[in-house]
Amino acid sequence: YARVSVDSEQLLHSLSAQVSYYSNLIQNNPNWEYAGVYADEGISGTGTAKRKEFLRMISDCEAGKIDLILVKSLSRMARNTVDLLNTVRHLKEIGVEVRFERENISTFTEDGEFLLTLLASYAQCESESISENVKWGKRKKFSQGHTKGIIPPCGYKCQDDEWIIVPEEAEIVKRIFNEYLGGKAKTALADELKAEGIRNRSGGFRDHAAIDYILRNPAYVGDVLLQKTYVTDPFSKTMKWNKGELPQYLVKNHHEPIIDRESFNKTQAELKRRGELGIFAYGVVPTSCFTQKLECGKCHSVYQRDVGEIRVDGSQPIYWVCYGSYTKRKSKKAVCNEGRFLTEEILIKKCNEILGLDEFDEDIFSSKVAKIIVDSEKLTFHFKDGNTIEVKIKVKESNKVRKPPTKFSFWTGKIHCEVCGGNYIRQTRHYLNGDTEHYWICQKGNKCEGRKNGVLWQNDIDEGTLNSTDKVEFITAGLGRKLTIHFKDGTTKEIPWNNRKRHISQSKGE
Repeated sequence: YARVSVDSEQLLHSLSAQVSYYSNLIQNNPNWEYAGVYADEGISGTGTAKRKEFLRMISDCEAGKIDLILVKSLSRMARNTVDLLNTVRHLKEIGVEVRFERENISTFTEDGEFLLTLLASYAQCESESISENVKWGKRKKFSQGHTKGIIPPCGYKCQDDEWIIVPEEAEIVKRIFNEYLGGKAKTALADELKAEGIRNRSGGFRDHAAIDYILRNPAYVGDVLLQKTYVTDPFSKTMKWNKGELPQYLVKNHHEPIIDRESFNKTQAELKRRGELGIFAYGVVPTSCFTQKLECGKCHSVYQRDVGEIRVDGSQPIYWVCYGSYTKRKSKKAVCNEGRFLTEEILIKKCNEILGLDEFDEDIFSSKVAKIIVDSEKLTFHFKDGNTIEVKIKVKESNKVRKPPTKFSFWTGKIHCEVCGGNYIRQTRHYLNGDTEHYWICQKGNKCEGRKNGVLWQNDIDEGTLNSTDKVEFITAGLGRKLTIHFKDGTTKEIPWNNRKRHISQSKGE
């Protein structure tokens, strides 16, 4: 087995020499049968995943095609101690010997593994040292303002080591900045570009994060920010965004700008403003005076508004629930086990007591109260003038979320009928084999024209909101079996609503 880590003419000659030497050595030994040469060109030895020839060799060993592997040195096999030891131990178990010529080590000898461990550790340290030297060299160049090797972002191309504007791409960048300053959301911008078939350089479509990256990139005012990312170590090669772990270097007036500095600064201010406003930023998400003002005293999550099932008298209770108490889709485990849910009725009652009101006034509440901390047996009001007041709540007024109503779910009160304006309520179907399945119907039933849509199955919701549940504010169900997801950032997305019939014959009692 042979390997060189850099794809240069000099080292490729070294690789050729390794291959030639071992081919002759094996073929000139009458006791050996030549099984071939496995050689990786220009690939680092700190990992094995990208070394195709190495992996092919291991596969052939496992297939019984190889009994002995010759390697020039330990570092040619691997520069990662763990990888090297795991590999040679595995080969030893299946009866394959490895000989390292420079170190004169055979994995079949008694002291082979001991020497292997010592020398492999040295090889790993050597690799780490080389990596640090390379990093130091790059940082030195960054500090001196050298940008060679940096790939220009959308809107530019590199020509003779200079960044030149690409007119077609620059127009897209200008459009993104102008429309964002005009009030459009990042996801809405991404959706527009996708609808128009405008792709990025790699052929894909831009998403919310890509738009955000463009809006924050100082390259568009002619500056280059160096060392925005870094590699954690030479073995895992994990890349992370630099958030202060390492110094960054800003090269000003490096190239011709696409966006003027005044517009760029306005964009940064608008990004900050919308970030602070959260769901209030776009004015299209239905909110309450309590929105983002209730905080769990245990896990510090905000409280979220939910609507319960319709009562016999026709009323519908409104609950405020610790967001951390919801069972997460992936982990099946709540973040907070002590969070309580309050009825809005009790919340308003306590607010009236504290504010001295006969009738609740949202404007007075909003002008005076900064936030309310919800604990198991008390509410702590934090006022905008800096004062705080505690008020006790009885156990019967505050219930643990671990024991919610039977039909209470994450989507309760969040699915609205576009036809009649009512909420969808959750129902459960029980099958003879013991399975259960949830579905949703408009609370007004046959009185609503939307009944033509039939049943909304839970799977339709789960598939349409996969990996983005915490970003969804509410869903509207319209005629033509169309679901519209309304996200917290003000954007929307339509998803299909499958027309699946009920399995009436399988249900209990039907």
